[in-house]
Amino acid sequence: MAGLTLKQQKFIDEYIISGNATEAYKKAYPNVKKDETAAQAGSRMLRNVKVAAELANRVKEAKDGRIMDVQEALAISSSIARGEIQKSYSKQYDRVEGKVIKEVDYEFAPAIEERQRSLEHILKVNGAFLDRKEITGDIAVTFVDDIGSDLDDS
Repeated sequence: MAGLTLKQQKFIDEYIISGNATEAYKKAYPNVKKDETAAQAGSRMLRNVKVAAELANRVKEAKDGRIMDVQEALAISSSIARGEIQKSYSKQYDRVEGKVIKEVDYEFAPAIEERQRSLEHILKVNGAFLDRKEITGDIAVTFVDDIGSDLDDS
């Protein structure tokens, strides 16, 4: 974050969290109270070359950590296809109070249908299901204009 002020860094942090330039600007610059002023300044901040570059870099880093690559997907599919024990996690919420009632970590063995789907996925990715047929031949194409002009009928 070389070349950025602390307030610009704070703006970037808040913008990543909220996705709202006005709110991010108001949190980075708490002396700004009017939404209209914060909206204009936040928009200018997003056009700042250094801020835009750092924001793009931070978003890319965040995506790189969250997005599954092909190798990871194939590793998970392979694990399921082999019938290896899978780990999972679930939460039960009280929607009225907005609290978590119960959190559960559990393990399970994939069902035969899940194993079959994983096998098919792996085989498709590796090109095992490609049916290639070569069709050759000499075919003469003749176009016949048998649609008469509407002008001829009159």
